[in-house]
Amino acid sequence: EGGPVVDARGAVVAVTTSGDGGAHGYGVPVDLARRVALHLLADGQVAHAWLGITTVDLDADQREALDVGGGALAHSLVPGGPAEAAGLQPGDVIVGVDGQPVGSVSALVVALRRCEPGDEVRLSFRRDGAVHEAVAVVAPRPSG
Repeated sequence: EGGPVVDARGAVVAVTTSGDGGAHGYGVPVDLARRVALHLLADGQVAHAWLGITTVDLDADQREALDVGGGALAHSLVPGGPAEAAGLQPGDVIVGVDGQPVGSVSALVVALRRCEPGDEVRLSFRRDGAVHEAVAVVAPRPSG
């Protein structure tokens, strides 16, 4: 399920998606949707960018304790994956990608969907009360 998101002039600017049967979806920018469509037409598949990390949204108590408005809490990392190679650790809170704020897991997913495997991304994250940055080279998402 989903549909177009239009601006005041009627131009399509995004496409909504259904994340879990319709209750929680998010908008995919139209330039990204176009790129995915072109990959599908040309190759029959799309290689998605992957960090090798499992993240969860922060609840209100965690946001207050960590003094952040939101972010994606690193729950676990794939050994040898891009996030681990960049120096991230479980418990880090990703708060930005390439200078753009990340307030949730969904926002992190959208930010990564703009990337191609092999791209470098600058991750801003909080650890022990301080903001750090790391550069990760995203890999293609493993199949399976």
